[in-house]
Amino acid sequence: MAALNGLSSISIVLASKYHSQLQSNWYALMKKKTVKKKAPLTVSQMAAMGGKARAAALSPERRREIGLNAIKARYAKKASSTEEPPPES
Repeated sequence: MAALNGLSSISIVLASKYHSQLQSNWYALMKKKTVKKKAPLTVSQMAAMGGKARAAALSPERRREIGLNAIKARYAKKASSTEEPPPES
């Protein structure tokens, strides 16, 4: 029994030394570890995220319809601006 008690006390001492070594290594790692902060998103980045999500939610037919309406609006705007003479200074 004495030998068994001697072994268990040695194992307890080794385990406590090992534990304290692990704990000190962990604290050292935590001190070295720096947390990089991400830059905040800009308004244009957030808008791009919303546009991509909207495009993913729409069907291809609906995206085509929206695109055609945009093209028509652009050409209508160009046509109306070319018909009006520039203002005289």
